[in-house]
Amino acid sequence: MIWTSARSALCWCFFLGIAGQASADWIARNGNASQTGHVATSFDPNLLQLDWAASLQTRYPVAVADGSVVVSTGSAIYSLDADTGSVQWEVSGASFREPTIAEGNVFVPTGAHSSSCGVTCSEKTYLRSYAADDGAFRFRSAFSSQWSKGWGPVPYAGRVYMNGGYYGGIYSFTTSGASQFSGLAQYSDWAPAIDDDYVYAYVAGYLQVLDRHTLSQVKFIANPDYSWRGYSMNTIPVVTEDGDVLVRYGGRLMSFDIDNEQVRWSRAANFSGQPVYNEGVVYGVEAGAMSAIDKDTGESIWAWELPSESLTDWMLLTDSHLFVQSTSTTYALGLESRRAEWSYPATGLLAFDAGRLYLAGEQILAFSIVPEPAAVSMALLGMTVWLPRRRNRSLE
Repeated sequence: MIWTSARSALCWCFFLGIAGQASADWIARNGNASQTGHVATSFDPNLLQLDWAASLQTRYPVAVADGSVVVSTGSAIYSLDADTGSVQWEVSGASFREPTIAEGNVFVPTGAHSSSCGVTCSEKTYLRSYAADDGAFRFRSAFSSQWSKGWGPVPYAGRVYMNGGYYGGIYSFTTSGASQFSGLAQYSDWAPAIDDDYVYAYVAGYLQVLDRHTLSQVKFIANPDYSWRGYSMNTIPVVTEDGDVLVRYGGRLMSFDIDNEQVRWSRAANFSGQPVYNEGVVYGVEAGAMSAIDKDTGESIWAWELPSESLTDWMLLTDSHLFVQSTSTTYALGLESRRAEWSYPATGLLAFDAGRLYLAGEQILAFSIVPEPAAVSMALLGMTVWLPRRRNRSLE
């Protein structure tokens, strides 16, 4: 049984007001198809309070859209109500990987090896789709893979794109399950970024630019400083508003000039994790501290550190704040004040949608922007409710 709560095994149900402008759905590992990790919203961190907690453990980020929070625990996927954290539906029976939501559908790869066993084996690889509102099975579409741990699918304009291929590559699926495939070098732990025209993948020392509709190769830009570091790329390109592409790999942060098919700049330092971006500024973890870097020049703008410990790899950017994490604490850095304006003693994979911040890890934590008068009056209610019984749905 799963409980949600603000403090214990119950759900404290308060009406929570939302500050700032509405944000887009969190549909990919870094929020959007451009993989910028940016959400167009501003807020007062003094009004950010824990809303609910769900006792689900995951190593994947959540996907959030239309009032639903989709979580993969590996053995099952759950849809949680974004307002309460209660379970709306659940599917089990396969080895589930990282989910996404698009156009009323949940998409999730399952399995790890396309030919390791018969069609009933839980490790057989499929892209599965379920209705976002009730978990009804939509389709499963086979794809080839050889123990790849490719990151989650990326939706864009009626299709979803993902790492796959027995010897490496990328797939494109329609929302009805039809697929296209293009071969790439055999590497795992990466995801593409997408814009109107192209799909971008950084694999084996090259930024590969593919036609979004056909997956045919359009451009192939080398990283002259590339050195082999194993078969896990552990990176995702970031597409800026003017079409430049940012990549972090091997401790370097690079900007690729797509029009001129060259590296615009390369910053040789101890970068880790996934950079985030908005309005000409790239934010990354450099030697354990946060660095804000000019997108056009690669020069430092400002930096922030924890004196006694290093930052970890996950960040999330809004119009007003940058979320960063240590091993034990999540911080909101003010972009104007350039200091920590909020902190919470927990960490997890970050997501943000419709005024809520999510941390996914040992459990799912949801934080909301609470107007001060409402927070006081609703706290006095102290109303607790038992969760509604969840609906189970067997795997089809």
